[in-house]
Amino acid sequence: MGLKICLTIVDTKGKLELVKKENYSNFDAYVKTENLAPKDIHITTYKDKVIILNESVNEIISESKHLNKIEEDINLEFPNCEIAHIVQYDSINMAGYVIIENGIKLRAKCVANDQLYLDDDNFSDFERRTLNTTKKAIVEAYPKIANKILEAIKDKTEKEELIYFLTFKNKLLKDNVTYYNGNYEIELIHKIIPYFIEGDWSKFTEFDYMKFKGKKLKDENLDIVELINYVITKMK
Repeated sequence: MGLKICLTIVDTKGKLELVKKENYSNFDAYVKTENLAPKDIHITTYKDKVIILNESVNEIISESKHLNKIEEDINLEFPNCEIAHIVQYDSINMAGYVIIENGIKLRAKCVANDQLYLDDDNFSDFERRTLNTTKKAIVEAYPKIANKILEAIKDKTEKEELIYFLTFKNKLLKDNVTYYNGNYEIELIHKIIPYFIEGDWSKFTEFDYMKFKGKKLKDENLDIVELINYVITKMK
């Protein structure tokens, strides 16, 4: 079936400290898990990071510039934090991410079955580096048509240029990396994860989590801060 990941990582930027609230006792168990997209919320901490596993991450991510309730609540609790939502379903060729920093959504993109599911108007540093290196490599490799290539992209946005050069490279190399098939997003996802936890995705299976039975991120009345703070009291 392949890899399935639905998780949210919060880098509190050194502010992972308990804010006293009512004691929350309705958690199911301390668990380890190989399921990185569980139906019930699982939460743990790693250094100054909060890690949340839940299948419904897929249902709360959005390309809207406005933060949803979960994102707003986390940002208020941990000002200037960085939030990363990560989704990967190999079985349906879905891969995507949302990056939020200082309360601002920097990038949202998700594809499934060669169709864009999310794609906001922003452009990430990773995409810009990919564009610059790919453009340079192709222009240098094909000097006889370099002028035609540059003419073809002269009125394109950075995003349109990236689509053009990924398509060009895929036709030449058959590397199966395009703007639409998810493989490019998987490359980025597996750079984002080590940035937060200093290891690859398998490290998530090594942590102890608190499982909150029946709780999902998509629940309208969910108090995610209450759950996070309870985890901090027990696990930090």
